[in-house]
Amino acid sequence: MSGLSSLRVIAALGTLSCAASFHLAPRVEDQSAKEFIVAPTKARVYIFREHNWLFGSATVLPITVDGLSVGGNANGTYLAVEIAPGTHTILSQTGESLARVAIDASAGQIIFVEQRNHLGLLGPRVSLAQVDAPRGKAGVLRGKLAARITLGTGSSQFAGDR
Repeated sequence: MSGLSSLRVIAALGTLSCAASFHLAPRVEDQSAKEFIVAPTKARVYIFREHNWLFGSATVLPITVDGLSVGGNANGTYLAVEIAPGTHTILSQTGESLARVAIDASAGQIIFVEQRNHLGLLGPRVSLAQVDAPRGKAGVLRGKLAARITLGTGSSQFAGDR
């Protein structure tokens, strides 16, 4: 096996090792989140990941907001998180990379953040970027709501917790 082929095999195995059990939210919660309604005293951030047929389809990329785990995105999924107005940090990390984006949220505002999966040397890499509303809504409408995962403690509210 050539050196390049060996690296490809190692990268594929690294990507598979990041796979995790993943569940979607009930359809009614997905439909509710896609109405793009936010409480007037809160802000809502949608963190979406477009479907990528090339690589990373088995990889779940974790997401934290202000240090609290809010779950993770698989290919073609999104999370909807209600937050208080103010500055917040969204973070996603893999074995090869750390992505961070700071957002400034106002009451009643909806913010969209795109999470991308990239091919790394031994496993996936991740990036995060705030995007405009037309791009963000399109990404969310193409995706499905990821199931709520509560790993930390805190006051984050998720779509469907109304």
